[in-house]
Amino acid sequence: MDRPICGNCGNRGKSREDWILVELYFEWEDEAKGFILGFADQINVIEPKHLRMEIRRWRACTGKFR
Repeated sequence: MDRPICGNCGNRGKSREDWILVELYFEWEDEAKGFILGFADQINVIEPKHLRMEIRRWRACTGKFR
């Protein structure tokens, strides 16, 4: 991937303002998706926008199977 993945990470019990801004670098986008999805709702993608939207879609779909 050309650009870093920017996002927030934190614990579910904390308010979003307490989350930490992070930049993650991955060679492959699929590697990034697997890593991010592995943390459930403890990581929110800020950018790139297309990845943020795809992660949201995955979370919405998987939430229906709980």
